[in-house]
Amino acid sequence: MTRYFDTCATLDDLKKAYRTLCKELHPDANPDRDTTALFQDLAAQYEKAFERLRYIRTRADGTTYTRDTTETAQDFPRAVSAIISLAGIEIEICGSFIWVSGDTYTHRATLKALQYRYCAKKRMWYYDTDPVNRARHKKTGGATPMEKIRERYGSVSVTPSGPARLTAR
Repeated sequence: MTRYFDTCATLDDLKKAYRTLCKELHPDANPDRDTTALFQDLAAQYEKAFERLRYIRTRADGTTYTRDTTETAQDFPRAVSAIISLAGIEIEICGSFIWVSGDTYTHRATLKALQYRYCAKKRMWYYDTDPVNRARHKKTGGATPMEKIRERYGSVSVTPSGPARLTAR
């Protein structure tokens, strides 16, 4: 059995690894082979790793800290799995936020139903369950440019409709 998340040291690392593996193993992304059992194993391992890492976060400078969270183990996988096969979108993880861009207009009802929020200044949708992060985003009105967010928190981007590509910015 493959141990997917043993090298993850923080919740942020866990989410990045999950997003990458989800693209590879999600049954909707693999119509030519049956990956259902592998994906279920991935989900079970994610839940265990989440409980181990749920309070450990990464700062922009790479150091770690602990912070309480109301997020559950199912929140992030649900948010990623539900949009992984949407055509024409790009998914980017910056810190604990999931940012969605590209052809999002055709998928706006799906994104709203999944509790993604639209940031008009960035013309992107975002997902985050942490009320502290949401309050900070609301306070700034989304004025922080994506380049600054990427610089501060790092970024992992994947285009779901294309071949599996992972780009760390």
